[in-house]
Amino acid sequence: MRTIKLLTFFTAGALLLSACGGGGSSSGNKTTLSDVAGIWKSETTYEGEEGVDVMYQVIQSDGTQITYDYAGDSYDNYANCYWIDEKPDIIELGDGKFSQTYDEPFVVSMSVSGDTLTITGISPEEIAGEREDLSRYSGNISDLIPDCDDN
Repeated sequence: MRTIKLLTFFTAGALLLSACGGGGSSSGNKTTLSDVAGIWKSETTYEGEEGVDVMYQVIQSDGTQITYDYAGDSYDNYANCYWIDEKPDIIELGDGKFSQTYDEPFVVSMSVSGDTLTITGISPEEIAGEREDLSRYSGNISDLIPDCDDN
């Protein structure tokens, strides 16, 4: 597949659960994994690229995460199926900060307001200040089929 940008980090999001959880955060950023648990949809346009990349992040309250990358969007233009990718677990650091490790650790802040999950990069430096808003998906995980790898 192709390189996935930063906050596609959680788009990174994930595992077999239906859209439950995540009621929002209280005053200050006290966002927890329970707040961000659910299915989140991102529609991303990459600089210098054509089309919109549609992905669904499934995040469980224990930090497990799976990304469903819709292959039939205008960015991939492949087929009406999903590339499914398990991501490293999300670790809650407190104060609305979370980490996840690929080749190196990433740290982001997350907050929930209504049906919007906002992810803002903290470190490493190349993601600092980057922001992505994901919308709560009202469907179920069972809607995100078929798996492209089954074809």
